[in-house]
Amino acid sequence: MPAPLPAELIDALVHGFEHGFPHLHLHLLVDLERTFAREDLVAALESLVRAFPVLGCRYQPAWWRDRWVPWEGDLADLVRIEEVEDLEAATQALVREPLDVLAQPPVRLTALAQGGRTRLVLSLHHMVADGGGVKAAGNVLAAALCGRTPDPRPDSQRSVLLAARALGLRDLPTLLVEAIREGTRPLWILAARRVARAEDAGPGDPAPRWRTVGLDGRGFGAACRAEGATINDGLVAAMARLAAARSASGPVCAGFTVDLRRFLPTRRGLVTNLHGVSLVMLPRVTAAAPRATLRAVSAIIGRQKERLPGLAYTLLPALLLAPLPHALLRVIGRPVLTSLERVLQRALAVTNIGPLDEALAPFGDQVRAASILGPFVHGLSVPVVTATGFGGALTLHVEATGSVAEAALDHLAEDLARALAELQEGS
Repeated sequence: MPAPLPAELIDALVHGFEHGFPHLHLHLLVDLERTFAREDLVAALESLVRAFPVLGCRYQPAWWRDRWVPWEGDLADLVRIEEVEDLEAATQALVREPLDVLAQPPVRLTALAQGGRTRLVLSLHHMVADGGGVKAAGNVLAAALCGRTPDPRPDSQRSVLLAARALGLRDLPTLLVEAIREGTRPLWILAARRVARAEDAGPGDPAPRWRTVGLDGRGFGAACRAEGATINDGLVAAMARLAAARSASGPVCAGFTVDLRRFLPTRRGLVTNLHGVSLVMLPRVTAAAPRATLRAVSAIIGRQKERLPGLAYTLLPALLLAPLPHALLRVIGRPVLTSLERVLQRALAVTNIGPLDEALAPFGDQVRAASILGPFVHGLSVPVVTATGFGGALTLHVEATGSVAEAALDHLAEDLARALAELQEGS
């Protein structure tokens, strides 16, 4: 039996606020022009666990240090094939099934078959992976199913401090200044008006729900580049425009995630949580016109890239909380979620996971569409947006639980589609 693996700080924090919120999962959805034999899927999952051993463990809380202990069950029990008539209804039912990390590993592999096509759904708990981690796992899974070698090379390390190893002494002053800046940022975010409204509240059912907004990624990217901006800048600008429309006065805020894997000296496939969060604040008048908003957001994010804010966002709490017992971290998890809720009430956020083409390259031309869905956090009074790209298409999932009303979810998806179209057209 393999030895237990130490739990990371983020594992204990997420487990703390995960209690009672059973859908903190991310799901890689891959629509393929092929079918799979069950034994091939089981063998692929075994390859995935060999590359990332934490996926073959269950979580064991403790007072001082939690750990991941090897699961004694059969990995084949985590794989299933279902023949379905309604693919979207089957996907929704699957996403609503919780992953109980105390009883079994934080992974599930499902093939939803429909004729000669398959929607492959790789589900991972957010305790072990962010969007970049799901891409790394998807690459290993695709390589195993197609007899290819994963690229980049899988690495089982999981520490959030990995991203700091590429920094030199000359970076420390900048990192310290940014740590102070990020530590005080929630205070000035409170100057922004709430974008969550009383009529947005739902009945409280924790079931995950989402709306999907599709976009021509190539056309949108070209429109962004014409203003010296990136697709990520464009997505953040769209969120800023939505925040401006949903609030009456004061500055406008929008947030986005930063994948800290870009700080690594070499490309590695890491299944872990290695991301930060960055925020932009604009004068309300700047968010009045689409292209003006895009240029302002691009300028702010450009300055942030020189200052390491996403890295500081992650390293500051990591250094402060690392010495604490994991039992205390699990208690802290709830206030962390409350703080996140207050920020998201004032700064609509987008998680831009980026293109999936490289991760799914082993499948070749068998892939028709691909995206990543989740995680769903019950209790948040505003939806969150996850963005991925594949084959030139940009897919945005507007995600919420029962804390958000159906009408509010519909309206935000419609407003997001309109804001993205305005940015692309420059109107």
